[in-house]
Amino acid sequence: GVLADDMGLGKTKQSLDAASDSGAMDILVAADKTMTYKWAAEVRKWYPDWAVYVVSDKPKERREVFALMDEKGRPNKPRVIIVNYEKLLKETWFAHRDWDTFIFDEAQRIKNRKTMSYEKVRAIAQRSLQVFPLTGTPLETKVEELYSIFSVARPSVFGGISRFREQHVVMDENFRPTALKNLDLLRERFSPWMTRRTKGNVFKQLPPKVYCPDEEGLRFELTDAEKAVYGLIEEDV
Repeated sequence: GVLADDMGLGKTKQSLDAASDSGAMDILVAADKTMTYKWAAEVRKWYPDWAVYVVSDKPKERREVFALMDEKGRPNKPRVIIVNYEKLLKETWFAHRDWDTFIFDEAQRIKNRKTMSYEKVRAIAQRSLQVFPLTGTPLETKVEELYSIFSVARPSVFGGISRFREQHVVMDENFRPTALKNLDLLRERFSPWMTRRTKGNVFKQLPPKVYCPDEEGLRFELTDAEKAVYGLIEEDV
């Protein structure tokens, strides 16, 4: 299913909870490069008993991940492998393994079905028991972006692109989409498979904002370890 809540409403934890509830043991997470270690921190926060690995250029972390790939049989506790999209495209073994749960963050990255990102994510999804795209913007400019995400997460919802266009997209004489049609049918088809909450929906449940009068103008420098994560300096590992 597609988790499409606004930013800050817990899509990360929802997806981890769903993996846990299903008894998943092998979990793959694809995320933006700047968010991989944030994901690792979230997993350790909510599920401290799980094993967490980040695919990076650090020799130690790479050795750990590739050692896992040589193991036979099931792990004795849930493990989460977190990879950024750039490495997902370069490495081939992700699409040659079976995964219990595949979570891909910022799912709008596969909105274009002609890209390598779309093809690689779809190949992994086809070998996964559960697939959870996370995006706060499931429909930004055109409905075919929604189709792209569902064609990976739940292909049976809309079927082929030709059928989808025939039922829900109005084309001009040059075959360019100009409007939508049969919106009630469209919502009926995807709503069981997508959760969408806005901050307005849960505003009364949120804690009040905390203001710090001294926070204006504050600057924080990255530590050397943090700079190494973003490739700003070399780190000996």
